[in-house]
Amino acid sequence: MTISPSKKAKMVIQNSPFVLLVGPMLKPLSRRKMPLPKNIPCLLIDGGKDFFRGESKNVLSLGDCDSSKGPLDILLPTKKDYSDFGYALSLLPKTVKILFLEGFLGGRRDHELFNMGEIAHFLRGKKHTMSFFDNEIIALSAGEYELKLKATFSVAVFEETRVTLKGKCLYQTKNKLFKPLSSLGLSNKATGKVQIKTNKPLFIIIENSK
Repeated sequence: MTISPSKKAKMVIQNSPFVLLVGPMLKPLSRRKMPLPKNIPCLLIDGGKDFFRGESKNVLSLGDCDSSKGPLDILLPTKKDYSDFGYALSLLPKTVKILFLEGFLGGRRDHELFNMGEIAHFLRGKKHTMSFFDNEIIALSAGEYELKLKATFSVAVFEETRVTLKGKCLYQTKNKLFKPLSSLGLSNKATGKVQIKTNKPLFIIIENSK
């Protein structure tokens, strides 16, 4: 019996609220391949698979093999109107509330931007769901959050969004309308706990973290 990709993903993720996605831009600490994660469900996106060795029941690999040596658990067509990353996000069950994303920043600028766009689409309509791009970008769905930040940061949105910022940050807002990629959210400074309320997906881009 053939198992569908979505069922394969559910078998790996089960009811976990966390999932790790690894892309082809991962920067390993050494040139040696790393053991596969065993304590968190993991989706290896195309070339992300080539950084690891061994086997794990918590891991599923997928992609079109344009950056991986293969083989992959789910082979996608090379000619398609969606990215490997976008397809992987479509497989995630509703139980997932926190995404750890490694290896999706750097490289081609268009890929990096569209990866953020795919996350914005994934978060739309969700509540209290978070995505972490390495330690550089935090993406939030609609909801209220408290984050501990000691860094310069910017707030970016891809659609008109009502945002409240308060707590240990230099520039605070109350239900302020942020327009797509407006400079309104540029170069804020945080020195501790920051409370954030947003009615749509929002990105926190972190610089000079301490």
